[in-house]
Amino acid sequence: MFLAVLHEEGALSSATVRGQAADTLRRLSFAVGLWELFRTLIFGVLDQFATELGELMQQIKEQMDTEIAAWLQRALQCDDESVAGQLAAEAVGAIPRRQTRTDPPPETKQES
Repeated sequence: MFLAVLHEEGALSSATVRGQAADTLRRLSFAVGLWELFRTLIFGVLDQFATELGELMQQIKEQMDTEIAAWLQRALQCDDESVAGQLAAEAVGAIPRRQTRTDPPPETKQES
């Protein structure tokens, strides 16, 4: 239904929206999967030092998860700064502006 509204409003085509969503999900899925692999390896090594590190080990793991999640958001341009940067670039014409369903339909040339 959302795609139908976008298409009717003259915004992005449904194929474009699907393509953008699929591309974003592929990148996100790959990045998260890769982090989970590295996380398993790193945390496995840390677990071997559980007696020496004690409670510090859990703090290290939590901080790593927090930092990596923030990095993934920035790298995939899902954070507030990236979105604000894209909007600013669109505003000055540095990149094409994405149409939304609230934008007026593109003007059409009228033939006489």
